[in-house]
Amino acid sequence: MGLQMFVQVRLVVWFGGLLLVASAVSPLWSGWEEWTNCSRQCDWGVSLQKRRCLRGACQGPEKRYRTCKITDCPPGTPDFRVLQCALSNNESHTDGKMYDWIPVEDLPLDQRCTLTCRARGTDMTKVLSPKVLDGTTCAADSIDMCILGRCEPVGCDHQLNSTAMLDRCGVCNGDNSTCRLMKGNRHTLPSPTVCSRCAYPRNRSCGDTCIS
Repeated sequence: MGLQMFVQVRLVVWFGGLLLVASAVSPLWSGWEEWTNCSRQCDWGVSLQKRRCLRGACQGPEKRYRTCKITDCPPGTPDFRVLQCALSNNESHTDGKMYDWIPVEDLPLDQRCTLTCRARGTDMTKVLSPKVLDGTTCAADSIDMCILGRCEPVGCDHQLNSTAMLDRCGVCNGDNSTCRLMKGNRHTLPSPTVCSRCAYPRNRSCGDTCIS
């Protein structure tokens, strides 16, 4: 994309009169700054990069985002939106009481990136913040992400604005060629036998005293 020009007007005094002198100046961006840290300590989040317009009427984005992942979250880690609702657990409500706040599920499409929470055990809901933190998924069953309060599409390759989708075989960007047709009867295996730790002496084999 070529540089767009703008006109800078200067005033010059000439023989007691006023003379307008126009000079063309090219817009100029600074270089992109370093990417910020990932918005999440585990699982997928987003990172931000900025630049500044140094001169003229710059065209193009001032910010850009990319997905990032430091590590997987440990088993049992609460959902990112759950953690954000819980930050208000110790705050006094308008009625003077404190509540445990949990996310409201199935929000309308235009509200999915608000931090809308419900007081546990009640029907009381509250928008605790107009925007969830960047990198929060738009819904519990989605990998699309909220950025600046807007739900942005994420492909199965975990890239922003990607059109990559799972094929019928569960392969990202696949062509449905890796599926295998399984024929035959389906059998359910019996549940495995479980040994009670206190049901047998230390020197005997588990098989002697196993219980189902």
